[in-house]
Amino acid sequence: MLEKFRLLKTKKVIAILNGDEVLGKIEDKQELGTYVIELRLPYLSGRNICDVATKFGKYIDYDGRSRWEYMYELIEHGIRFKNIATIVAYFFSETNFIEYGKEYSKLNNRERTEYYNIVINEAILKINKLLSFSGEELVLGENIAYIKSVGNEVDLSMDSIDEMGQNYIT
Repeated sequence: MLEKFRLLKTKKVIAILNGDEVLGKIEDKQELGTYVIELRLPYLSGRNICDVATKFGKYIDYDGRSRWEYMYELIEHGIRFKNIATIVAYFFSETNFIEYGKEYSKLNNRERTEYYNIVINEAILKINKLLSFSGEELVLGENIAYIKSVGNEVDLSMDSIDEMGQNYIT
């Protein structure tokens, strides 16, 4: 199951996760004029990505590389150390929006909830459209993400948990 997360290591998916990709726009008509709000996951600078990596046990030296390279390294780390499901879920978390979402911080509580829900739904739809060629889809659970075969239930097989040998169990 963890190997399926390698499907996220494309520039198009990474652009969604790091906030580069505009997922849509909302027009907000107010008395002083119409404002266009871009829908996207919070924009993460290279330093922000390095900070997120540290939260998940990976030190990435900020050395001026491309942001997608930092994301690629973080995803690879998550797969290797079996915490990729929580790393991916973090990008969709309200915590991420609070910490890094400039657009999000300007909204009132009702607008935040609406914006957050729309952005999350649009991001999942766009990622799943990209994953559809592989027959897989991204699904969010409570603080965890899954990649599963389209049409199947979420696979909670043992490879999503730290591997335990038979000697450990007996």
